[in-house]
Amino acid sequence: MNADDCVDISATINPSTASEYAINYTCIESCLDNANPEMNLISMDCGYSERAAVWFKIELDDLAEEIYIYAQAENWQPIWTLYQGDSCDNLTALNCMNNISPESSNTDITPYLSINNVIPNASTYYLIVSSDRVLSDQDNHAFELCISSTIKPIICSSFDNNSCVDSTQAFQLVDREFSGSLDGPFSPGEQVTICIDYLYDSTNSEADWMMALIPSFGSNWDVQSFEPESAGLTGEWFENGADCAPLIQENVNNLCTYVNADGILTLCNALCEVCPCELGMEEGDPLPSGWYWVTPGGNAECENDCTPGEGWGLGSTTFALNFCIELRINEAPDYNDPYGLQISLNALSDGVAGCWEDPVGECLNFKPALSPIWELEECMENALDDFTITEFLDCQGDGLVCSGELITILAGNFPDHASIFWELEDTNGQNIIVENSAILSQNIYLEGEVDLTVSAHFNCQSLSVDTTFIVEAPGQLDTVYLSQCSGELIGIDPIDYIGYEADFDPFEPIKSEVDTMFEILFISEDSCGCRSIQAVGLEVFVEQQVFDTLYVDSEMFELVYQDTLLTSLGEHIIFDEDGGENGCGINYFVLVELSTSTQNLNQLSSKVYPNPTTNILFLQLENVRLKNIQLLNATGEQKLFEISNSQIDLSQLPTGIYFLVLEFRSGEKAFHKFIKL
Repeated sequence: MNADDCVDISATINPSTASEYAINYTCIESCLDNANPEMNLISMDCGYSERAAVWFKIELDDLAEEIYIYAQAENWQPIWTLYQGDSCDNLTALNCMNNISPESSNTDITPYLSINNVIPNASTYYLIVSSDRVLSDQDNHAFELCISSTIKPIICSSFDNNSCVDSTQAFQLVDREFSGSLDGPFSPGEQVTICIDYLYDSTNSEADWMMALIPSFGSNWDVQSFEPESAGLTGEWFENGADCAPLIQENVNNLCTYVNADGILTLCNALCEVCPCELGMEEGDPLPSGWYWVTPGGNAECENDCTPGEGWGLGSTTFALNFCIELRINEAPDYNDPYGLQISLNALSDGVAGCWEDPVGECLNFKPALSPIWELEECMENALDDFTITEFLDCQGDGLVCSGELITILAGNFPDHASIFWELEDTNGQNIIVENSAILSQNIYLEGEVDLTVSAHFNCQSLSVDTTFIVEAPGQLDTVYLSQCSGELIGIDPIDYIGYEADFDPFEPIKSEVDTMFEILFISEDSCGCRSIQAVGLEVFVEQQVFDTLYVDSEMFELVYQDTLLTSLGEHIIFDEDGGENGCGINYFVLVELSTSTQNLNQLSSKVYPNPTTNILFLQLENVRLKNIQLLNATGEQKLFEISNSQIDLSQLPTGIYFLVLEFRSGEKAFHKFIKL
């Protein structure tokens, strides 16, 4: 199908044109093996006289109004020129698709695609294809050539319908983080500001309003850090895959979507791009994230829910957008992607992204606005060869770091605007991570041997440097032992403490229902940040509890009990603040009862078990009948409980000392002390 000389072409490429606008490529495999340079061209040589070239013949049908051509190879860039003429002796050059000489190129768009108008009443065309450089024997000489003929679409656009390159004028890179020309090249990790002037124009339709502006970013932009709200546009950012996600509302032949390497749904427009996805979107397909201008729709088809597809657009067939965005270049960009720093913007009308039904016909075709192809600075593989770590500088200058001490570590031979990543980890697995600083200066709260890893990235080079140093644990002072009674405040005032570690607030009264031992760690720090720990052992005692029953022969009596005069029957509580083994006092619970001649308390039998217990206390009675039962805690407070089949449920009570008070029908009472674990 191809030939080394134009006159030797033996077969013809015959693309078929659809009656409705559609891009349907006819693709063939070819190669430059055994091909010779073309020496007979007078105009638009484009380097064919220096490199191998092959010829193709194209015959178009009567419907064809535009020709789409792209070619691609494994490790070189095809270049081509399209000619019109009835024979090889009568050729008129239409373009020179030469990637290495942009100034001589008449192409619209990216270096992989050209769009050409069909000359009226001319159906025969010739195409010469060569390479952007002289190929060696090690190169794969094969390439793929794809051609499509189409009718001329109705384009709603802000620039010349026959060009995509003109849209680059809408993009202006106005600021960059690092020094250098605003034209580039640019550094990995650098942040830039790009301002965009975009004019929406759908006057070719009846009234298709602006609804969506969808950005697509090249692979070398850090899209994860992009903040669409910072653009200040009045349109709302709708996220693909979220609630109220946008869906396309018409079948559009020249669009398709794909998921890029960052996992982001991306829109491709075949009017100006070679798409890595099958062309054609159908109604209901998901649209990528973008800015959407949504107003209530008035059609019967409009449901006006939260999705853009059920509303109308901005309210005008022409609309000017002026905004700026901040983008950061990836720290580790792909130097093999020549379009990694390009941006495209696709506009959609409310006839495509919304529920508007245009009486003339929706603007289905918008050429995207393509930014310039900004370039990365040249890869410098030896830029970090001398990267080192200096000795750390500690507060006392003794070469030994105390935990909490301020240290400073320097990265030597560190290039400007390179990135750095510090990680320190001790033997306990604690770590500290710091990014993007050539100097690490902070307090290190680690212990033992500390591994320090410094990872650097500059341009296309990455490396790591490791070292270790010792961090002493906090000093431990002798433990101070204190004791106190439950409900009292701790009697300690540590000097210059910066914090404490305890399971309770040591500056509030500590209450306990059983004798308990606590520990508090008070932390102090010197001017270098070196810490010391003061341990305080605290034993908390509770008041002793004594239950006693006294019997009298008459209701008129005087009885002295623990130096307290009792003159009435019933319950008495006597607090002895000076008594008890631990000095925390004794609570005496005294019951004064009349003795009886018919039954003595010694004849009554009651007991509880097990003691101590966890959740269930068993009650055993002999020769008595129970009238009432009470459960008291150590302070005499009555507690609720449940009893069934002589089993008392204690599961809802906290750990502590309790008293069971039994009242029998004979009038006598019995007291049982037990411990709930």
